[in-house]
Amino acid sequence: MNKTILLVTAIILAINFQINAQNKTEKPLMVKGLKSYVFIPQGKALVDKKEVEVKAFFISKYEVSNLEYREFLDSLKKNNETEKLRFAQIDTIQWNKMFNNKFNEPLVIYYDKHPAYNHYPVVNVSYEGAVLYCRWLTEKYKHINKDKSFTYEFNLPDKQQWIRAARGNKNTEYAWDSPRLLGDVYFCNFKNLGAENIHYNPDTKKYEIKDTFLNPVKSTDITAPVKSYYPNVFELYNICGNVAEMIGEYGIAMGGSWNDSGYDVRVESEQKYQIANPYIGFRPVMTLKMK
Repeated sequence: MNKTILLVTAIILAINFQINAQNKTEKPLMVKGLKSYVFIPQGKALVDKKEVEVKAFFISKYEVSNLEYREFLDSLKKNNETEKLRFAQIDTIQWNKMFNNKFNEPLVIYYDKHPAYNHYPVVNVSYEGAVLYCRWLTEKYKHINKDKSFTYEFNLPDKQQWIRAARGNKNTEYAWDSPRLLGDVYFCNFKNLGAENIHYNPDTKKYEIKDTFLNPVKSTDITAPVKSYYPNVFELYNICGNVAEMIGEYGIAMGGSWNDSGYDVRVESEQKYQIANPYIGFRPVMTLKMK
């Protein structure tokens, strides 16, 4: 067999391999309920000023909603999984504790239960609750999936996956292709502080944030629906702002929230937390495990 034939044969085998791999990747997305997950191809991500290679994975287009999380809680109740339910329960009283007033009582009562908030991101969920939700999804799709040659595995994203999904192939400050927060409209849900809010205190020699008539700091704005603003290059919504998103590392949430200023809703913005609170939610990643 001459060199030309060997080369042609090698090319054909490579093409067939790629087609088969692609088919194995795309076929699972035909399973009911996974239309909201998008494929993130293998690529590089700039993490802590170092470029790292990230393997391919799938991620939800949206932050987990109240409606989706209620389905999970209802399943735990139905199956009498009281220990898991204890960790997974939504700590609604945090709406009052975090703001130190009673004006948020309607949110305590209605935010996670009322149909009007069905498609808003779930908040006041613990890290343990988010992990249990991902495990529940894994078990759920183990039963739904009819093709037993592979299984789905859901998890909280690691930091590299989250940044790769947020930025794509560009090293931008935000999840969109602009260094700014405002185009024709705002690009995300964040606390909009303008120059009119900044005051220099000559006694303390520090800058302070002040209310103004046109731009009050103590806004009543909260989260936005999970499908809001413009998606990024991978069709992910609210990857910056809205709610900071938990990652696999306990106590760290990425991307900033509706209560954070513009600098703190960058892709690499990290928010530390110890308990559930109104600023933090999550979105799962999914990987395929071939049998």
